[in-house]
Amino acid sequence: MKKNEIRLFNLLVPLWIMVWIPGWWWLLLIPANYLLDRFILKRCLDRKVPDSKPFVRKYSVKVCIFGFLSDFIGALFMLAVFMGTSVVGEYMKDGSNHDTGLKIAKWAGESMSNVWHDPLSIIISAVGVGISALLIFVFNKRMLAKNTGIGEENARYAAKWLAIVTAPYLYLIPAYFGG
Repeated sequence: MKKNEIRLFNLLVPLWIMVWIPGWWWLLLIPANYLLDRFILKRCLDRKVPDSKPFVRKYSVKVCIFGFLSDFIGALFMLAVFMGTSVVGEYMKDGSNHDTGLKIAKWAGESMSNVWHDPLSIIISAVGVGISALLIFVFNKRMLAKNTGIGEENARYAAKWLAIVTAPYLYLIPAYFGG
């Protein structure tokens, strides 16, 4: 390849990256996420904590923020794996391992936009969702158990259900269903 040659690549942005790009959908995404977090927190504490309404009002914003932070960390993991693999493939392609590098770079590009491309892509995406869910649980359990007065067991119960219901399952939806 010549040094002054220009290459243009087709980039299909995965849905899970689109969520992190500011846009009009944030006007829907943030309130919907807040309301879901508030609903789950209220339902988890209604039977276990007397007069949970002020508690839910006070802590639901923090729960929502921790959820977004956890989702972002899971997305960063997936982005690092897929982009890192793509960079390695491009590096190998320009060296002596052209065919292997080309296959690796192609796999990373296809896997990023279609998580159902192959089993490894599914595993990486599922690990990204799992990391986010685990962090939602850990962050919320610590925050709810610390100086809130609801008790360790109630904090664990609420954090568990927040992690299960609000995990970023969007990361498993492909941007396209091509092969």
